Amino acid sequence: MPKRTKFLLMVGIVITSAFSLCSYLQGIPVLPQGPGKAVSEVAKSIVQHGTLTPRYFQEVHDQLREASKNVDGTIWQDIFALGSSGKLLPKHSILSAVAAVPFFFVFGDLGFWIMQQVVLLSLLYATYVMVNNISGRDLAWSTITCCLFLSPTLFHSNIFSYDLHGCALIICGLTLSQRCPWWGSVIMTLSIFVRPSYVILATLLLCARLSAPTLSQRCRLLLGWGSVLLSFFLYNSAMWGSPFLTSYARLLEFRRGEAVVMQFMGGPDMSVFLTNWSQKLVSESGLLPYNLCLIGLPCVLCWLCQMRVRTFQLWCLGSALAYTLYIFSYYQWMVSTYGNRFLLPAIYLYLLSLIPIIPDLVERVRGVIRGRNHQT
Repeated sequence: MPKRTKFLLMVGIVITSAFSLCSYLQGIPVLPQGPGKAVSEVAKSIVQHGTLTPRYFQEVHDQLREASKNVDGTIWQDIFALGSSGKLLPKHSILSAVAAVPFFFVFGDLGFWIMQQVVLLSLLYATYVMVNNISGRDLAWSTITCCLFLSPTLFHSNIFSYDLHGCALIICGLTLSQRCPWWGSVIMTLSIFVRPSYVILATLLLCARLSAPTLSQRCRLLLGWGSVLLSFFLYNSAMWGSPFLTSYARLLEFRRGEAVVMQFMGGPDMSVFLTNWSQKLVSESGLLPYNLCLIGLPCVLCWLCQMRVRTFQLWCLGSALAYTLYIFSYYQWMVSTYGNRFLLPAIYLYLLSLIPIIPDLVERVRGVIRGRNHQT
C-alpha cells in the first residue's frame, strides 16, 4: 500500500476515533432511536432468530395500536411496513441490515460502530482515488479537510447511519467503474437497496461513465446496472407483492386501535418544492449550515469554465443538482439532523470538483497575504 494511502487512512482513523470518543463522553448512543436502531434490530434478528421480523417491530406495533385507542387522530410510524405475506418487514435499508450481520455476530453491539468506521474509510479512500485521477496529483490533505471538516460526514460516523452506507456505495462504485465497469456499476446501483431514490443518482452517474472508450466497457456498465435493477424488482415482488412497490407504499399507521396501510405520499411535489426555501437553505436540516464546502461553489464553477475536459465533472455536478432538487420536493425533506442527511451523496459528488482546486485556492490566499505583508 502506498505511503500516502496509509497516511490518509491513519489520519482518518485518528480523527473519527477522536470524534466518536467525544460523542461517547457526551452520551450520544451509537444506536439512537429511529431508523438506525430499526436497521440494527433487523441485523440482530437475522443472527439470533433467522428472520427479517424482529420482536422489536411487534412490540412497537402493539404499543402504537394501544396508544391509538385513546387518540382521536392518527399515529404514524417510520419503522416497519406490511409485507405481502402479512408480516412486519423492515422499511429502511435492508442492505445495511444484511451487511451488519457479520459485524454484530463477531463484535456484538460494538460491531455497528466498527462497521461505520469501515464504511467511512472506504468512502474516504474512494474519494481520494477519484480526485487524484481527476487532478493528476496527490490530494490527501485536501481530501481529509473537505470530507471530514467541511461536510457532515463525521456526524454520521459515530452513529449507525445508513445514509453513510448509501453514499459510500455510490462513490466507491463510481470510482471502481473506471477500471472494473461491471463491478463498479453493480456496487453503485446497489445503493437503491439503501434508499430507492438513489436510482436517480445511479442512473445519471451511469450515463457519465458511458463515455468509456470501448463498447465492451459500456456493455458491462449497462449489464451491472440492469442486473441490480432486476434484483430490486424481484425483491419488491417477494416482499411487497409488486416489482414497482417499495416499503414506502406499505407503511402502517394506527387509528382507533387498528393498523391500516397509510396513503403513500412519495415522489416529487411541486407545492413542496416551491415553498420554504429559506429553511431549505439555512435551517438545521437545510443545505448550508453543515456543508461549509459549498462556500467554494463559485470557485468550482470558474474552474470548470476554464477546463477543456470537464464532461465527467459536469455530469457529477448535474447529478448532484438534480438529486438535491428532488429531495427538496419530497414532503419529508426536513426529517433530518446535522444537516440534510438525504443530500450526503450529492455533497460528495460536488466535492469531486472542489477538492482538486483546494491547493490552488490555498496558494492564491498565501499570495494575497504575502502581497499585503510586502506592502506594509
